[in-house]
Amino acid sequence: MLFLQHQQQQAIAEMAKLLAQQVAQVPGPKSNAISSRAAAEPGVWPYDPNSSFKDGEQIISLNNGHQMRIDDILYGYDTLFETRHLFSVGSWLGVQCQQDPSDATVIQQIVWDVKPRVIVDIGTNVGGSALFFAHIMSAYAEPGQAIVLTVDPKMFTDNWDAAAKNLCPKCTFAGDSPLWKKYVQFHQGLSLDKATLEAIEAAIAKYGGPVLVSADGDHNYETVLNECRALHKYVTKGSYLIVQDTKLDRLFKKPQSRAAARQFVQENDMFVVDKSREWPMYSHHTDGYLLRVK
Repeated sequence: MLFLQHQQQQAIAEMAKLLAQQVAQVPGPKSNAISSRAAAEPGVWPYDPNSSFKDGEQIISLNNGHQMRIDDILYGYDTLFETRHLFSVGSWLGVQCQQDPSDATVIQQIVWDVKPRVIVDIGTNVGGSALFFAHIMSAYAEPGQAIVLTVDPKMFTDNWDAAAKNLCPKCTFAGDSPLWKKYVQFHQGLSLDKATLEAIEAAIAKYGGPVLVSADGDHNYETVLNECRALHKYVTKGSYLIVQDTKLDRLFKKPQSRAAARQFVQENDMFVVDKSREWPMYSHHTDGYLLRVK
């Protein structure tokens, strides 16, 4: 019996050694985080100043004896999320919804707390976010009482992720959903076109407030900052201007949505960054939940 146990232990050890060798040979994804330190340096990786995760600088002890910064854990997962295109795997009521589960939960809570009569959804893509908004809206408003105005210069059947169909083969067309037909109005145009602003104002005139705006279209710095400057006036006090995908600043190593959100808050004291909405800690929209307080 002891001999068999010894053989089993040896076999397990050999398997573990082989697996470790195989893992070491697999090239990992490129990371934009700090990527070098002396091999003999004790402790954890130095804090990456590009981090914007809530409590990212804090160090925690794991039960395997390792110590890690919260930022390294969250950014490591974010790297997997990007390299494996996990944003295109999930769906909401059968329609592809390119929102990570953590932020989807937070945004659901915001919509339920605010109960907006008008949601301006900038960036339609395949329509998943609009349907997501519509589903929550349907729980507090009857058809004809509230609207999701979703805006994009292209038809929402145009998916920017080439791998999306393979990653969600059972996903269905957003426009076929009964919720879409009852709660969603698609406006084709640029976010700051005169016709778009007129459509927003017409929706507010018809349905009233509260009003929530989600900026999830073109994520470059200038566009997002201009959207914040132009669209913030429609957001009612106590509601939100959600600047999405602020993570791209770090990913692309240049000012994008996050820098735009920060600049906007600096020049406009009617809004504050609501870090309490980042309670899951992992978020694509860090510093992007902008609460109107005045």
